[in-house]
Amino acid sequence: MDEKIKVFLSHASINFPIMKEMADYLESLGYICWYAPRDIAKGNNYLVDIVDAIDQVDVVLLLHSKEVHDSKYVYREIEYADQMNKLILPILIDDAPIAKQLVLIIRSMQMTSLFEFPSIELAVDVLHERMKTFQIEREQSEISTDWLTSFGAPIVHTHSTKHSTTAFMMKNQRIEQLSRVYVPVPNFQQICSFLTKSHLAVLQHSERTGKYSTAINLLLDQAVEHIIEVLPTHTIVDFMSTQLKHHTGYIIDKASFLFFEKSSFTIWEELQEKLQLVNSFLVITTEETELPDWIVTHSIDCPTNKRSILINHAKERGVNEVPPATLTEIDPFLENLLPYEIVSIPDKLLPVMSGSIDLDAMIKQLQSQVEERVIEWYHQHGHSLRLVSHYLTLAILQEVPENTFTEASQLLQHHLQTSWAQGNEAAFMTDSEQLKILNAERVTKKVNSDIGYIALDHLRLTHPDEAQVILTQFWEQFRFARPAFLQWFDEYVTKARKSEMTALTNALALISSSDLPTIRQELLQKWAMHDNTFYRLTAVKILSKLITSEHYVQEVIHLVNSWSSQRNNLALQWTATVALGSEIGILLYPRSLELLQKAYLSNPKTLRHPAKQSFINLMKLGNLNPDYDEAFLLYFNDWLREEKQMSKEPFEFLHFFFSILRSRISRLIETLTGEQLKDQLSPFISESLLYSKSKRLGEEFLTVAAYEQPKKLAPLVLALLYFENHSVGERAKSWLKIRMTTQNHQPFTELYEEMMQQKGRKTT
Repeated sequence: MDEKIKVFLSHASINFPIMKEMADYLESLGYICWYAPRDIAKGNNYLVDIVDAIDQVDVVLLLHSKEVHDSKYVYREIEYADQMNKLILPILIDDAPIAKQLVLIIRSMQMTSLFEFPSIELAVDVLHERMKTFQIEREQSEISTDWLTSFGAPIVHTHSTKHSTTAFMMKNQRIEQLSRVYVPVPNFQQICSFLTKSHLAVLQHSERTGKYSTAINLLLDQAVEHIIEVLPTHTIVDFMSTQLKHHTGYIIDKASFLFFEKSSFTIWEELQEKLQLVNSFLVITTEETELPDWIVTHSIDCPTNKRSILINHAKERGVNEVPPATLTEIDPFLENLLPYEIVSIPDKLLPVMSGSIDLDAMIKQLQSQVEERVIEWYHQHGHSLRLVSHYLTLAILQEVPENTFTEASQLLQHHLQTSWAQGNEAAFMTDSEQLKILNAERVTKKVNSDIGYIALDHLRLTHPDEAQVILTQFWEQFRFARPAFLQWFDEYVTKARKSEMTALTNALALISSSDLPTIRQELLQKWAMHDNTFYRLTAVKILSKLITSEHYVQEVIHLVNSWSSQRNNLALQWTATVALGSEIGILLYPRSLELLQKAYLSNPKTLRHPAKQSFINLMKLGNLNPDYDEAFLLYFNDWLREEKQMSKEPFEFLHFFFSILRSRISRLIETLTGEQLKDQLSPFISESLLYSKSKRLGEEFLTVAAYEQPKKLAPLVLALLYFENHSVGERAKSWLKIRMTTQNHQPFTELYEEMMQQKGRKTT
């Protein structure tokens, strides 16, 4: 284990010998264990030390026995650990029923029965595997939301979480930029007239010819008030069910065949009528070439005036005027370039304009296009298995220690040799000769080691921009070697250091972006159902990278949907559950909430922890937009109603919900108004106060919230005091009375005074 896991062992005093044997074995495996009385210093307050210890550990092991039924300390420890969202692993050391005071907390957890193993060591080995899984989950649980801001402000449907799409209000700054640099495609006016009449247009081309910027400018020509980008995470049928805004432009970019799959001519006509009714417009772009005949598509060829593309983007970079002589020299190189490739040329112009390099040097850069260089390299050296293995390893691992490079390259050569033509191997050459052929260089870097910082030789490509092209060209030119290449990935991910894993997942995501079906069949499906959690999480990372780069969006979501429905395959369900708490779940929101609910209910013991973590991750979206909080709570309100219909006492649901809510109490109190807190949370608080078994859950929330912002809590507490069920009001009143008599009574006194003021305002 890279970082030692800290473990708290909760036990009844009489079970100390068994606990001690387990702790000793865990410590021999590298864990840091805390248990009483060993780790309580003389003279210290027992309860204070217990709380401090639980705060600092990662995992709490509960040794459950018949003696635990009468142990008030064990109950307090587990209750507090649960409140702090610690991973709790119950171990049954006899056949006693679960203690009633612990049932709500641990009944839905996966338990280990000590008496089912011939020795304590074998039982601890099982726990060891589960804690290793937890460690990997923890290291990879943080998800990025920075990429979301590139789309614009998220639009979250707070009135209903069913059948809503993932959409973003585009920023005016982004729209204006796309308008300034845009050069119309040949049939722009024709498509514009069509859109004005039909309110719906589909732009099609298999290459990146400027479909997206054309779509934006088509919508601008309709003088729409706003432009909303809807991600193709659903189908055209789902888009039909959304409430459209008046005089608004909608764009759906890179729609796959799956997006159109369930549409029909009738649905298409209904969509046009719906758009016309609110005077709004929809433009869909796609690279698909085979769509239903009744869908009218407009082919988007490249703009003919490529010089204008260069000039416009140069102005955006601060080059207001490019000399005519320079443009004349550059013109021949623009002819065969797509618009997105021209966009990078102004960056090469900047050094010319500043005098750092002359025009001839820049022309040489243009002449030496990356793709042409790489293709030529494979043409010259592709016969040499050793050189190709080195070349690929550098492209995948980027800047890498030389010893790591050698190990990885030799393993790759071993895998590829069965599919490679024999003979024609490169002759012996020196290191410098080999580096020259590989277009690579050796650099020395300081790295931290067990003896301090040391100088270590690293290898890297001289032109890092070649790395992606090296991979994609290998995939295209050496199809016969694909299975062996993927076998290398399959083996090397378990050998790779943490620092190399990012490079490996980036490389696989890049290949997947052009050929997901092959990668899914050969690697991802196998990894998603692997016994080793590391493989499963790597599969999630690759899919997350794909979806955030807007590749195969619909296909990735379809795949995760499929995995989440595999009730007979817990590994696939586990992978889908984790994926739904990643960037994939963000783009699928709020549909991801529904899928997580189904997965959790299908196997709560196995999926409780990953489902809980995924829900927590999605709840953090409220940091971006408070509407996410409202949508999240709305969904759980619906879930609560479903639970009450099936069971009069939804204890387990309430416990699960509050364990998620604890991760965001402070932020909720800060962002929601008092009325919103009342409307969104009173169903959960009142339900918990109905029963003595669950009242602590509601009381705990009220206490934390009162310490944060007591006055904002007043509408909620007033609603509880006058709740239709008398027992809820009595328990709320009792809670407030007790809190107002404690040493830290000030927040509760403020709460009471605010309640009286609000009550007075309502009665006058």
